[in-house]
Amino acid sequence: MDARNSMVIAEKDLRDHLSDAQSYLESARQQVALGGGRSIGTSLPGQKTNDSVSVLDLVTQIDTDDSLFSETQLHVLQAIRTGAQIGFCIAELYRQRSGASSFDSAHGLTDSQKAEMNEKMQTAAAITLFVAARYMIWSLFRIKEGNTFVGNIPAEFDHIDISTPRSAVMCMMYYLGKHIEKETNNSDDRLVATVLGFAEVVEEAILNRQSGLKHTEPFTEVTYTLEDSDFSVSGFELVDFAGSVSVEFNRVEMSDIVGNADAKHFARRLVQRMVCYNPTVQMNVFTKLGGLAPVWMGYGKPGTGKSMLIAAIATMLDDYCRALGLPFLFHPLPDNLIDSFQGNSAKNMVSWMKAAHDTKRVVFMPVDDAENVLEERTRQGVSEGVRAVIGVFLRYTEGAYAVHRGNASIGVFTNLPEQIDAAVRSRIQGRMLINGADTPEDFWDQDYLWFRRFSEQEGFVNLSAPEYKYLSAQKQLASLGEAEQTSSTPQHTTVREVFDSVLGQSDPAHHTFFGQFYDAFMKRFSAFSSRDVRNIQSAVDQRIMDFDLPEEWFENPEVFHGVPFEQQEQMVLELRNANMKGLMFSEIYLQEVIRYCDNYATIADAEFDRAVVARLKEVRIRGEVERRLKAS
Repeated sequence: MDARNSMVIAEKDLRDHLSDAQSYLESARQQVALGGGRSIGTSLPGQKTNDSVSVLDLVTQIDTDDSLFSETQLHVLQAIRTGAQIGFCIAELYRQRSGASSFDSAHGLTDSQKAEMNEKMQTAAAITLFVAARYMIWSLFRIKEGNTFVGNIPAEFDHIDISTPRSAVMCMMYYLGKHIEKETNNSDDRLVATVLGFAEVVEEAILNRQSGLKHTEPFTEVTYTLEDSDFSVSGFELVDFAGSVSVEFNRVEMSDIVGNADAKHFARRLVQRMVCYNPTVQMNVFTKLGGLAPVWMGYGKPGTGKSMLIAAIATMLDDYCRALGLPFLFHPLPDNLIDSFQGNSAKNMVSWMKAAHDTKRVVFMPVDDAENVLEERTRQGVSEGVRAVIGVFLRYTEGAYAVHRGNASIGVFTNLPEQIDAAVRSRIQGRMLINGADTPEDFWDQDYLWFRRFSEQEGFVNLSAPEYKYLSAQKQLASLGEAEQTSSTPQHTTVREVFDSVLGQSDPAHHTFFGQFYDAFMKRFSAFSSRDVRNIQSAVDQRIMDFDLPEEWFENPEVFHGVPFEQQEQMVLELRNANMKGLMFSEIYLQEVIRYCDNYATIADAEFDRAVVARLKEVRIRGEVERRLKAS
């Protein structure tokens, strides 16, 4: 299981470091520049000073008309001091885990032991600053709303000694004080922006130095959480605190959506599995056992219900999370992501994608009208901003940045799947066709949902009802086996030709068939690759895990969410095993291969078909023009 160890920082742990943090808040002096790679910022060799500052006094002086601190000033001071306390605390835990605490002094150590001691102490100092800066950013974003002032980048951030945690915090407080003295201008708004900007610079300085730090694993392998808060630190990973506010959405119930039985089934399964996330171990049992796609696509022609499905998924997630006490983040891709300034589009996308690394919340990240921002890069006229956004998307969905814990899911929604970049499509592990109402019953039900609001006006809706019970056709699927797209025979002509040619050589009950089919399919569609095969395997996992979960799991937190992860896993396995009776692996595998390849071929053909339709329209128009000219 790819999950970090978890450790809670309690109030009593912080009290051990209160005295040190308070003393540096009251008085801090500039250290001698040491050079030699043991500092961050611009080292000024030979510079010595006895200059000292007091952050506490400087904040006190902001408003001379009142002898008491304002609420904002108290919050800022608390953020600075608590940040230092947490930094000291986690640095001490790092020293214990790394063995550095066994080096009481350099006396009696070998040269190699001395070098190791210095390396670990420098890493502990860097951790102290990083954690302190992260806490200050986290805390100050809670009072930043409405504050339009943006602080300047600290000009006097010349040198912070990272030889030890204490010297690091001493220097940080000194330069923070200097920055407050210069920038606040007797304003609480400026104080918040100044301290926030300074913390961001400290954070960036540590991240820039991260690759040069040694023995970091004892820190990066643990997630530290502050007791009774949603603040946590997972190594040197960043969570975008600025973008962590859930976007408001219109509530839509699944019962409000007509048709789309396959898509609604996919959405229900997705939602229930996402809320099985265990924040204590930061893992979802369905990520470990299979059945939960981190990236998926909903596609169909315009007006078939894609936006309604986005809202319905958000509504279900919000309801379940409220019942279970899980924080929920609805985090759609913003409309203004693409920026004309070079580099800004990539920065915007990185900021948006960071929500996928949030370890505390269930996160739904829909990308509506995805063809506008994830457009095929080989098409003529595609902007550099779109290319940059796609590059970030690819790195964060598969690769070193792609950490899938099972609490975050990206849904790509589009009317034009063939215009989505091919590399993006290859990352998509689940697909749901959103075809809207497509039967007489669906259209009757769509009308009924519309005109039933007039039912209290007796006799007004004077339509004779069909011999049909309204909404009876909108029943839920029991499994994907009942889905419209589930078939043991390809529907696409080209796929059927490939299928029939291989069927003449091998039996689908033998593994031989699948290797030969993939080979033959790739010869017809050259872009098909082993990643597509992995996506098919993921789809099979979803079919195997396609069973109902007991409603009591989502109504009473103690039944499932309140038990240890190992017990959760056993509960799911028992359900899976009970529901596998009658399932045949070869049949499921064949159906998912056909579903995937039918979709693949349909998308591949769509752009060609659109060009043909456009050309036919031109021919018809030309013919009609000629006919009218002759008639006149």
